[in-house]
Amino acid sequence: MFLSEGIVFSSFRKRKIINLIKLILVTIAVIVFTVFMTTQTNSQTIPKLRFVCLQGVNPPVWTTFAWQLKGKTPLIRWEKRLGSSAPEQRCREVSFNFQYAYNKGSLKVLTNSYIKNQPVICTARDYGETCETLIMTLRPNEDGRKLVNDLKDNLNGYIVGPDKHTNQVFIQIDLEELMRNTPVETENKH
Repeated sequence: MFLSEGIVFSSFRKRKIINLIKLILVTIAVIVFTVFMTTQTNSQTIPKLRFVCLQGVNPPVWTTFAWQLKGKTPLIRWEKRLGSSAPEQRCREVSFNFQYAYNKGSLKVLTNSYIKNQPVICTARDYGETCETLIMTLRPNEDGRKLVNDLKDNLNGYIVGPDKHTNQVFIQIDLEELMRNTPVETENKH
């Protein structure tokens, strides 16, 4: 009788140890999954760089800013209407488009182009490629090349070359460089 009780005790002990090991492995898997998902969610919901539309202080006009931890850099000051779009509306739309391009990873090259015979500023994945993300529509008489060059200075970009066949200018944007070295605007507190 003692022998059979020992056998039962031994198999019961093995099952208990196996169940404990399973519980530990499941717990570890849940912890690893939770940490991974938290890291992924945080990196997607809190971008290093945000593009926002705010009314500037000096001058007090609607402005698209590149915003980072150290402050905000003005990119475009909206002073004129485009058709029925007021400066505030244009500012909000273009700021959204910059953020969308940044979030999807296409804000590496800015260029001027035409969409439906309308001059535009858009992003491209690389030099010479077609528009991927529309940033803004221009007035028919606006010079897209000049605007891209102006944005180059504001975004700390550098020209990677004009396309002689399409009259396009392509600028490379180094977002890390932008965040590291671009001066930020300070607000005067009275």
